[in-house]
Amino acid sequence: DRCIDTIMAYSIATLRQCYPQKSYQETYNWIKKCADLWSVKPNLTIFLNPPWELATRRAAVRDNRKASEEKMIFIPEFVKAFEYLASREKKRIKTIYYDENHTHDEVISYIEAEVLKYLGIQGLCT
Repeated sequence: DRCIDTIMAYSIATLRQCYPQKSYQETYNWIKKCADLWSVKPNLTIFLNPPWELATRRAAVRDNRKASEEKMIFIPEFVKAFEYLASREKKRIKTIYYDENHTHDEVISYIEAEVLKYLGIQGLCT
């Protein structure tokens, strides 16, 4: 998605921390007014959505560090914001849920299936 949807979800999550009384809808509408001036919508976004505990644990192992407490608090809000975007844009944003029981190859297959479906090519993924 060239980070367009990721930036939108991050912005929603960040602003909701500052203005928790605002709904996702209100926050989204406010950001969208600004973003519509310069942003383009991707044709397809794949949102990989593992349980946030798994994502945090994998990032810590990958980066050989512990995630900060601030990030641990922020990640669930970011995921909620991205899920909100995905619910608004079901045709364009495809969410792939997975956990530690899914292999890397399975996740790649899910991604390939969504991309091929978007391209109108079906039946090639095994």
